[in-house]
Order: sequence, then C-alpha cells, then structure tokens
Amino acid sequence: MSPMDKRKYKRIDFHASAVIIQNNETISGEVENLSTRGVYVKTHGSASIVTDGDALVSIRLSDGATTLTVTIPAKIARVAEDGIAFHSPHISIYPILHLEHLFIYHKGKPQQLTVDFCEYICSMPSAGNRSVFE
Repeated sequence: MSPMDKRKYKRIDFHASAVIIQNNETISGEVENLSTRGVYVKTHGSASIVTDGDALVSIRLSDGATTLTVTIPAKIARVAEDGIAFHSPHISIYPILHLEHLFIYHKGKPQQLTVDFCEYICSMPSAGNRSVFE
C-alpha cells in the first residue's frame, strides 16, 4: 500500500507561496495542496532538507502591498524530487481557506482586511498554547 493510500484526510488544491525553514536554511516553494494535518510544498530543490526532521512552513497570502504569513511548525513526512510533504497537528484547512477568502473579498482594501482578520482571530476559541489553526 503506497503512502497516498494511507491518507486519513482528503487533500485540496491550494496555491500560495511558501518558505520552509529548517536548521537556519531557507527553501522557497509553492503550496500545492492542503489537508487537515498536512501540506505539500513544491520546491526547486530540497537537497539540504533533513528528511526526518522538524521545520517551519510559512504560507504567504498577499494582495499587493498587504501580506499575511501563517507559520506552522511541522514534521517532514516525505521528500520527493519536486517537493516536500509535511505533517502537523496545527494545520486545518478551514481557517486557512477563510483567510484566503478574506484576502479575495477585501482586495485593495487593506484597512477592512485588517479589521475582519482581527475579528476572525478574536472569535476563535483559545485554549492555552493551542494554535489558532488547530
């Protein structure tokens, strides 16, 4: 059975620029898809990535001069020739999609985007050190 057959959560296409940070090394890429607890980032090389290590994955949503970066701690699940798969309990599709939709809806209106973003974050349940993306 291949790793693709073992997935618990369905992946959805999602495209945004991304940066992977591991051991003070940075690799740029683009998110290809998301799932609950996972993200796949296409890269232009992953030779310096430690295949069984932890990393930070920063997903960048942008509209002109307005940029929102969501940084998620993750474990490397798989390294392929064209990218890297990550697993993290801090990844949830719905909050990230909601943030993307805020960007689309408020295109060219950074002040309203900021207000709605703050309202969204404040409305999320908090529990100690839980990530807002759990």
